[in-house]
Amino acid sequence: MSETSGPSRRTVVRGAAWVTPAVVAGTAAPAFAASPCTTSACPDLSFGTVAGANAATAGNGWSYAATSSPGSWSNTNPVGFQPSVTSGNDVMVGKGPHFAATAEPTTANRVLTLSQTGQPALVSGCAYTISVGIVTYTSTSTPLVLNVMVGSTRVGQYSTQPEPSAGYTDRGTKTFSVPATASGAVTFQFVFGAAGDHEDIKLYRPTITCA
Repeated sequence: MSETSGPSRRTVVRGAAWVTPAVVAGTAAPAFAASPCTTSACPDLSFGTVAGANAATAGNGWSYAATSSPGSWSNTNPVGFQPSVTSGNDVMVGKGPHFAATAEPTTANRVLTLSQTGQPALVSGCAYTISVGIVTYTSTSTPLVLNVMVGSTRVGQYSTQPEPSAGYTDRGTKTFSVPATASGAVTFQFVFGAAGDHEDIKLYRPTITCA
């Protein structure tokens, strides 16, 4: 009676050679998983279209509101989003739609916040750089401070002091790197240091790079 022979050694080895790549490919797959830094859309921080002078809203979901220290704004200067200035001697000529924090609060330490809806939030662990153009007016010893926020994290700050007093002056584009631990929406906070604060800040061309 003949014995039924099992698979040859060559057959076993050949079978193993066919199985192994499937196992390796299965374990290697996570290395090709998409990174949230490349798949998450980058928010559009531009002010888009502004309907008219001293507007409460701007394009791309921007709006502003006083978030603390109740009080009112004096009527000496306007506050709000402004359309493009196309002619004249205004320092804002050619800078596109912008936001003017140029009114005086009736209470000290009042906070005005620019916030945005309908845009993707920043993700922790990614590399972001926020840039914004700044024009200032300096006339008192109490500064107007701009805080650049991502979620609850302050990623940058700019103060009208100790800038020299020279009327409305373009301070150029300021750049702020976002820490890898920060996440959430981008907001701009203006903190007025004193009642009747005569310091002004105008923001133009906010942008962000995402990697």
